[in-house]
Amino acid sequence: MNKEPTLPNKPLWVPEREFLDEENRQSIIKILGVIATDRSNRQFAEAAQAVASDVESGGELAPGSRDFMWARFMGVQHGTMEGGDGKVRVNEENYSRLRPLAEQLHYGDMRFLESNPADSTVEYGSSIVLGGSAGEMPKRLQAARGKNPRDIAVQDTYLLVGQRQRWNGIPTEKDPDAILAAVSRSLDGVDMDKLKEKSPWLRDELRKKVEAGSWGEAFATEMAIGRLGLEAYFDRHGLIDWENGVEETAPSDNQPSIPGVPDRENVLVTYHLLDGTRATLLNAAAVPRKRGVPRPTSDSQIKELLDLGVLERNKEHPISIITDSPHYLRAATDVAIRILAHPETRDIVIVPPVSPYRPSSPENVLKALGEIPATYKADKRVHAVLRGEDPDSKELADL
Repeated sequence: MNKEPTLPNKPLWVPEREFLDEENRQSIIKILGVIATDRSNRQFAEAAQAVASDVESGGELAPGSRDFMWARFMGVQHGTMEGGDGKVRVNEENYSRLRPLAEQLHYGDMRFLESNPADSTVEYGSSIVLGGSAGEMPKRLQAARGKNPRDIAVQDTYLLVGQRQRWNGIPTEKDPDAILAAVSRSLDGVDMDKLKEKSPWLRDELRKKVEAGSWGEAFATEMAIGRLGLEAYFDRHGLIDWENGVEETAPSDNQPSIPGVPDRENVLVTYHLLDGTRATLLNAAAVPRKRGVPRPTSDSQIKELLDLGVLERNKEHPISIITDSPHYLRAATDVAIRILAHPETRDIVIVPPVSPYRPSSPENVLKALGEIPATYKADKRVHAVLRGEDPDSKELADL
């Protein structure tokens, strides 16, 4: 805890030492050395050598080094929507050399490519589950509350989803059948036909047309896919009150308007569960992006959730933040920055981020490399807010 009462509480995983400590520096230098000598990445050899020299020299990363990492490492964090063109390649030829180096990357005492379960001995006020694909979101809900939601005490579970159109390019979201199958698989074969019998919303959703690219089709958005996963997870354990336990909150009259993106019908959908807890979907508004189609970001989602005031309900209990490795540490830090900067939530204890087990793969190793510049930036920003400074200053934004 901070000694000065005017400053926010430090999240429990954020280290005092900087992200670029000696161990991370050496791991990054070795990673760049592999890239510089690898046949698959010969186009990046000269630049990788220059960045390695900069990292080895100590001090802050030079702008050119940061630019190289953002351009050549980052960009596959969000599936095929972002694309992999121009990125470093991790393949069968170099995976065996890059994987052990990526496994050494860490933030504080937690490593990028490790999972971290929720603590079943803690009563959480809120668990913030970041959205994802059809197969990922139920796994993240399980990580937050356990295989059985009664295993881990959470007063309010928030699944942060929104106006992101489904990713036709990934197998688990190519059509409604694939989405239903992915959710069922992620919950060990839950019976979706039985869920359909109970859920009026699901029956209505399945009556919609299937027209890829349309906002009006079945499971068109992350919100709809997340709602399916949430209903399947909690209904499997008999916790949804189907008669009078679902409450929808309409958006304000001044909700943002983006060309080509329809207005939202709701901003929150809350399930008042039979164990006395709540599970809520945040249907976050899409935001314009410099690259790619409009969609919510984790930053815009947590801002919207904070503006709604719901996180203030359980301030006396800690908050957990849940998403997948390798980006769980950086994403949780980004979310924590907004909680710490908000006057009504800055004193809440934020526990180490939770991540379900995810086997390592070439794709995950490349994602871990992308987290190097992202975590470097997040670390600078979170320490700024802990000092009472602006985490959105131009100097920090330019990192």
